Amino acid sequence: MADIDSKFREKPKDRIYDQFPPLKSHEVPNDYEIQLIEFQREHVEEYEVIFWHRLLKSIYREPLIYECALVGNNNSATMPEIVTMRRLEEHSQWSVLTTSEINTKFESGELKPFPVNWKYIFRLPSGGLVEIGTKDRLTVLYFAHIVIDKDAKVAVQDVDQANKFIASLLAEAKKEKLRKLFDPIKEFKNQEGLKFYQLFNVYRSNYISAEILQNMAASQEELIRAESIKYDARTSDLYDEEKRNHMELYMLASGTYFLSAITYYFMALEGFINLVFHSFLKKDFRDSSLNIEKRFDIEQKLKLMPALCRGFKPEYLETPLAVFDSFLKLKDHRNIFFHAKIEESLRNLGFVEDGFLYGCDVSKYQESFIPMQKNMLTAASVLEVKSIVDKIIQLILDTMLEDTRLLTEEFIMKAPYIPFFILNDGTLSLAKSGQE
Repeated sequence: MADIDSKFREKPKDRIYDQFPPLKSHEVPNDYEIQLIEFQREHVEEYEVIFWHRLLKSIYREPLIYECALVGNNNSATMPEIVTMRRLEEHSQWSVLTTSEINTKFESGELKPFPVNWKYIFRLPSGGLVEIGTKDRLTVLYFAHIVIDKDAKVAVQDVDQANKFIASLLAEAKKEKLRKLFDPIKEFKNQEGLKFYQLFNVYRSNYISAEILQNMAASQEELIRAESIKYDARTSDLYDEEKRNHMELYMLASGTYFLSAITYYFMALEGFINLVFHSFLKKDFRDSSLNIEKRFDIEQKLKLMPALCRGFKPEYLETPLAVFDSFLKLKDHRNIFFHAKIEESLRNLGFVEDGFLYGCDVSKYQESFIPMQKNMLTAASVLEVKSIVDKIIQLILDTMLEDTRLLTEEFIMKAPYIPFFILNDGTLSLAKSGQE
């Protein structure tokens, strides 16, 4: 009775360890295949891979097996060699499974290991083996049966016990989540030393979307236009409700692709300005109490960029960017479409002359570098906006010192994700982990 009582007093993690113990290095089969387990996968994926890493480590120590990319000092662009390392019973010793040539380079320091995946192997009460590991460079966690005889089926008993194992881990995960085993935002904020994060490149993403829409626009708008004149409003078609609705529908849709391309070009410009401002804002202005990045709108950022950001030529510090007027022209037109103000929607004015009713299209008399009505936009309108956006970006680049410009061209102009380091002194550094 005493043994039963002591068993119930064990911590759940201890019970999991005892019921599903980990294999030691010398117990790992030399050659085997895996069969993925899909049980409760949707619940497993609710937790980050790093969460599972911490949870399993809290029960079983470090992973048994590491997959490491061997990285040399020459920064080769070729795919690095991947080696498998097994943890021996001694904490600091590892067995490296690779060729003698690679092993020599590894031991000499010519090649250094960079961990990219990890694995644990566990024994089920039935004797079957289960592998828990990561793939695709720590982005996916998987559970799998180990199959030594590829022609044999996994025993029903092994399947049931593996499912119980996963259920036990999920129950423990639920408790640990409540205890905040992993809180990325809080941890990053309180992390000491060098910090690293990435931003999705909203500039590049929006610019590419604009180009794709621009390339599609002419043909798609032609299809919409063809549908809008499928019936003739000058004939009895106008009095056929179905035909009239068809004409009105496509008339109202006209310009959709042109406006979408224009919108994405403007969003790309906003993204570019925001990214440059974030990347090079001087340390003195990053104080959280100032909150400049959130408080300043795009106009203010563009106008004050040379003064508030490092890496700009001294001659531009005292005067606003020459591109400011061009930006305001774009912004004002963007607001016409986005805010849909009534006065900007004015299309026709009516006049009576000698009893005759005349309609006047006022868009011809409104001053604007591109039409104010969506259905009057053309491919030339998109080209005009693109030209202004490109000109503004180029002029911003021209105001930068060479180092700043090179970083901007390499990362903000091209990379899908933009890397940032927060150095030990709090300085934000674009794509550099060392001192600037």
